[in-house]
Amino acid sequence: MPARLKASLAALLVVAAAQGAAPAAAQGWVIGTGVAIYPRENAGSVTVERHSAPLWSIGPAAVGLAFAAQVDSAGGAWAGAGPALTLAFGASPWFLEASVLPGFHAAGARPSDLGGWLHIRSLIGLGYRLGEEAAIAVALDHRSNGNLFHRNPGEETLSLRLRLGF
Repeated sequence: MPARLKASLAALLVVAAAQGAAPAAAQGWVIGTGVAIYPRENAGSVTVERHSAPLWSIGPAAVGLAFAAQVDSAGGAWAGAGPALTLAFGASPWFLEASVLPGFHAAGARPSDLGGWLHIRSLIGLGYRLGEEAAIAVALDHRSNGNLFHRNPGEETLSLRLRLGF
């Protein structure tokens, strides 16, 4: 089976599993589009995430689980899961989001070869609530294998994200 097909199937399985694993009162879905910035060139990127209801919160900070899948126009695919933080600014519609998600990466064309199959995505974003059920955010994430493999060029993605149903 070609690596690209394996990666696409893995991404779909992670998101499908997230649907079943997330609590009934889940925060919701995130759909993002942006640009994957590889060391030698850029590629278009699409991300889909499922966020659970908060498992822990204190004051304006809430931590839940996130399940994410990302594909790009260079044929790269990544899927992972881990903790996600949302930090509200009181009654303001503005919020910060952050996550650290270990996951599996499959390379497509040359720029998406990140030197291994295990990569951790760290993300930080600034969002604005549009109402009770929707928000938009701008986020920057970084994927790296943390020098677990011989090569570790890393990759960043700058994205515009739509959050629904949280």
